[in-house]
Amino acid sequence: MGNGCRTRDFLVFGWCLGMHKHVDTLADGRNRLYNLIDNLRAASLLLDGQKDSVLALDVVRRVAASISSMVKPFFTVQRNTELKEWPRMDFLRTCHHIFLDWCYVRELPEMLECPNLKILQLNIQGNCLIVPDNFFVRMKQLKVLSLGGVNCTPSLPVSLGLLTSLHALYLCKCMLENIATVGEITSLEILNLEKSELRELPAEIGQLSNLRLLDLTDCSGLGVIPSNVISSLTSLEELYMGNCNIKGDAKGRKSQNVDSSLSELRHLHQLTNLNVQIEDTSVFPRDLFAFGKLERYEILIGDGWNWSEVESGNYKTSRLLKLNLGMDPSILMDYGIKILMANAEDLYLAELKGVQEVFYELNDEGFSRLKHLNILNCDEIQSIIGSTEWAHDHAFPNLASLILHNLVNIERICSDPIPAQAFTKLQVIKVKGCDRMEYLFSHSMIKHLSELVEIEISECKFMTIIIAEQRQEDAIAGQTDKINLINLCSLTLECLPSLVSLSPESSINATENGKDFSSQLFNDKVEFPNLETLKLYSNNVHKIWNDQLSYIQNLTTLTIDGCERLTFLFSDSVARKLVKLDHLLISSCKLVEQIFVSDENMGNLQFGKSAPAATELVSFSL
Repeated sequence: MGNGCRTRDFLVFGWCLGMHKHVDTLADGRNRLYNLIDNLRAASLLLDGQKDSVLALDVVRRVAASISSMVKPFFTVQRNTELKEWPRMDFLRTCHHIFLDWCYVRELPEMLECPNLKILQLNIQGNCLIVPDNFFVRMKQLKVLSLGGVNCTPSLPVSLGLLTSLHALYLCKCMLENIATVGEITSLEILNLEKSELRELPAEIGQLSNLRLLDLTDCSGLGVIPSNVISSLTSLEELYMGNCNIKGDAKGRKSQNVDSSLSELRHLHQLTNLNVQIEDTSVFPRDLFAFGKLERYEILIGDGWNWSEVESGNYKTSRLLKLNLGMDPSILMDYGIKILMANAEDLYLAELKGVQEVFYELNDEGFSRLKHLNILNCDEIQSIIGSTEWAHDHAFPNLASLILHNLVNIERICSDPIPAQAFTKLQVIKVKGCDRMEYLFSHSMIKHLSELVEIEISECKFMTIIIAEQRQEDAIAGQTDKINLINLCSLTLECLPSLVSLSPESSINATENGKDFSSQLFNDKVEFPNLETLKLYSNNVHKIWNDQLSYIQNLTTLTIDGCERLTFLFSDSVARKLVKLDHLLISSCKLVEQIFVSDENMGNLQFGKSAPAATELVSFSL
């Protein structure tokens, strides 16, 4: 575990060794495992790794290995090291587990005599070694076999078929051709062929009536899955088919094999976990009620999606759906798609046609489980929540991030009055290329965003303000127009040529050489008491700060680039407040002649005791 281990591998190893007592499904086993991992994290015995993986500290790993070896002897070789020679056979006979984790092996013996062996992990770097035919003859108790980076062509080792107690078989990053022998191992519950070179899944795989998990992720050369193979796996709970090149053929005819394989999902009544990528939307099976039972899924439909981005995703959500429906908007009306959207935690929408309002037209129940929403290149969308007459109070109640890119006709995120619980957990919002937006937040919406941590706005041609003016009825009702984004840490404003100010209250018209401009971008009507990072790129601002600002004391990073109307950066009263500033970059600001503008008290200017020395500031490029 020194380099991290996927939680799914923990699940499989524990499952096959009978460690999940009184657990009937992989999903229940996973939930129990996650609870255990959470407890170990809380005790600082495990750390978070990359997506869906955990790390153990070296000292913890060594202690655990020492204790384990006293009970059940094992042999291990660390990753990226070389196995120069195999241990003595009398030691191997006692081993219960052998772990060679992507190390360098010069050769494999003709046979390993390991009568007590339960787990064999043989993942090899470098040369693609051939596994001898008799290699597994004396491993009759083997429960888990993991072969990685080996050459199993033209067929698998003959002795593999003798492993009648085998529950999990990993053939990852292997050269495979004829794997029909796998169909003889009817005890198999887990079959993982991830990232292997394989052109055809043999019909014999359909004989694995006990199979619970099948992983074909990144088998990009897989072109044939015979009819009725998938539907025969009636015990299947988890199916992974990401980056399996599921699409029509070059002549535009639909692959009967692919179409039937996807349609066969309707026969998998135990399926709760599905990963699949379907580039050709016309082969997507319609009215698939099986989607209603899915507890976890990563499903990409349409072209333009990259599966590697899913694998390296930052969001640790359990239900991801990506839709690019430029050629087939009718799929939005499909029952299965509606279920997937309603249950999604991470939703990407691209090139949607015929949709003007996301909430009402796609899921008027509120997207109650959605945590991350990304909308890209949708020319017809005009709002996220349009008429609030139809909106539930709980619309988008759990949304943590909202990303809008190239929505050329969107005018607003939400109409007023905003639903009571909408966007209350929003932490990140990024908007780019939304030219018809004149403002980002209505005054009532910004009141909901107390959890907001990051705002990034770029290339919105006609955006003049960030926060709209308070509605007259709210002012009459006595609601304060003061805005305090207490958790906001980062603000980026880039290429906003019409930007005047953050809010109408901070807009003060002035004239210079006959041209009108706003005298300042910020004032005390909108406060960010914990703002740490401010980045301004290519904006037509003349002055950034109100001299009376009281909320910039936590600013640590300030970047200003291409603001050609800016003449100076700080007055002395503002500079005195920047006690934590340690990174300052100014570039391509043609009119800037001074960083600080002196007044009668400038000679007494001092930074606070906690401020960095001037030598710590980044140099300027003016």
